[in-house]
Amino acid sequence: MRDAASHPNSQPGDCLLPSCQHAYLHVVIVNHFHLRCAYGPDVACAAVERLADQLGAWGQVMPLSAGHCLLKMAAGDAVRLAEDILVQCSFTAIEYLGIEYLRVLAVGPVEYDGHPDALLTIESSPLGWCAPLPAVQHTRQWRTGYRTHMRIALDFLRDLRAGHAGLAFQPIRQPHDASAECYREALLRIAAPSSCREVGPADIITALEALGLVRLLDYCVVKKAIALLRADRTVRIGCNLSAKSAVNDTWWLSTVQALSDNSALARRLVLELTETAVPDSLPLTVDFLDRLKALGVQLALDDFGTGVSGFGLVQRIPFDIVKLDQRYLQNARLSLDGKEMLHSLIGICKRLAPEVIIEGVETISDLMHLKPHRNNVWAQGFLTGKPLGWAQLQDPTRTANEGSPNHS
Repeated sequence: MRDAASHPNSQPGDCLLPSCQHAYLHVVIVNHFHLRCAYGPDVACAAVERLADQLGAWGQVMPLSAGHCLLKMAAGDAVRLAEDILVQCSFTAIEYLGIEYLRVLAVGPVEYDGHPDALLTIESSPLGWCAPLPAVQHTRQWRTGYRTHMRIALDFLRDLRAGHAGLAFQPIRQPHDASAECYREALLRIAAPSSCREVGPADIITALEALGLVRLLDYCVVKKAIALLRADRTVRIGCNLSAKSAVNDTWWLSTVQALSDNSALARRLVLELTETAVPDSLPLTVDFLDRLKALGVQLALDDFGTGVSGFGLVQRIPFDIVKLDQRYLQNARLSLDGKEMLHSLIGICKRLAPEVIIEGVETISDLMHLKPHRNNVWAQGFLTGKPLGWAQLQDPTRTANEGSPNHS
């Protein structure tokens, strides 16, 4: 037996027919070992037990080991409910003996013929639809950092459910023609009162990426962007997507379907891949972005020049836009060398993608630096447009509950 989606050309939902009556979903707590190291074996065991209780609402649960479960359900329901199961369980905080935490979950289809020996094969099979968390040294310092990040993630989840998390939109315009707009970038904002009083959006994203939970945020933002694009057919919206979320898995089933059904909408969506977040699996990320680009989605490489993965990514992914990090414009204000570096990098960016965006444009002198670069060069910053408006992010478990049995 093998995972149906472990084949390099398969996607979640492509093969979910082990029999005419039943289908099986392989459900994994990806951070099971991290939870064990950060909080102890009892907490990790409680995570598995609670997951089995939740999955029982959808079908018959067969616990395996080390955070693995097999869920048996009606064949016609598996594809339809897989994403709802993942969202519902991922956004549910678990509390055990006063310790509260979130699980990093993955759900994928699997073939199973009912023979008990096959369960061992399923558990040990490589998960082609699930990138593992990177290996870390589980030191005391790591445990302290993990728990701190988990508290930030839990506070963000509370803000999301309380309606305190939302999006502001910053226009990206031509440097010398403010009426020409490329698109509007959706930026995370946390309103007061908030559980995240002592941290900002960047800290939230850092914590979620460190835990392997950043797709909770990315899922909400992309869903909201698509809803706004449906409501206003004149606007283009860009939103950040962590490289750690860019995987063809169950999280994106309904999103990919929505984009497939509406190519005009897909062409008005820009996904900005942040260079500072290194993909857990570059081949999986390339496959995912190629799939979205084929649907018409525009791809942007964000914060170019801040990390080590930028040139490697542009060699593998046909980006439509490269966004040059604001530090190079800031350096151009300070010295001639900085100015020469800015112009050189803009030239490089033009060869890497059809469109270039310069971040951090705040003064008239910044615009003067961009004067030689008129064609296909855009500006983003407080001078050309401040983030405005507010679109509340919705708790996705509300939608999941509507399609899930035995949940109130």
